[in-house]
Amino acid sequence: MFSMGQRVWHRDGKRSGKVLECEGDRVFIEQDNGAELDFPANELTATPPAAARISGARPKDGSPTVREAGYVMRNRSLIAADITPEHARVAEPKHCSEKPSHLP
Repeated sequence: MFSMGQRVWHRDGKRSGKVLECEGDRVFIEQDNGAELDFPANELTATPPAAARISGARPKDGSPTVREAGYVMRNRSLIAADITPEHARVAEPKHCSEKPSHLP
């Protein structure tokens, strides 16, 4: 199976970590961010799956390089096209002269 301290990857390539403990068929890992997860042993591998590898910059000699993919945050910038009428309604300023709805 796996040994404590060994780096393992989930077969989906999105999660990896170091083995903390093996208990029966369950393997407990700690991700680089400190989060602890457990998986059935058959869902983990000691070698990174293809999905866990992303291309890096190429060296001057043109040979490809590969580096491990950690968690990559997608660009979550809000653009005007993302604003819905609900967003606009919430963002409308309230005027001080308006009487609160809970008062008679």
